[in-house]
Amino acid sequence: PISNRYIELMNEYSNNNFFVCSDSLETIFELKSIFGENKIITYPRTGKENIDCFVELLLLSKNNYLIGSPISTFSEVAWWLSNCKSEVKIAWK
Repeated sequence: PISNRYIELMNEYSNNNFFVCSDSLETIFELKSIFGENKIITYPRTGKENIDCFVELLLLSKNNYLIGSPISTFSEVAWWLSNCKSEVKIAWK
């Protein structure tokens, strides 16, 4: 199950849609059940893992706000690709 901290941080931006990158379909389904199908946007994967990850990083870097995982560098790479302009919050305790 998804961390309550993610939910708390996402609730701070309740007027926004969310572009979500996750290797867990269960997490995406859980977020859609909490926030609604239309609030959670994902990249439709092509099956070419390297290309899919790169496209997701580029799309993630276009967001003004990033909510990242404390155990993943994915959001950090997206932040660097944004020229360090995105505001970052880490879903930590």
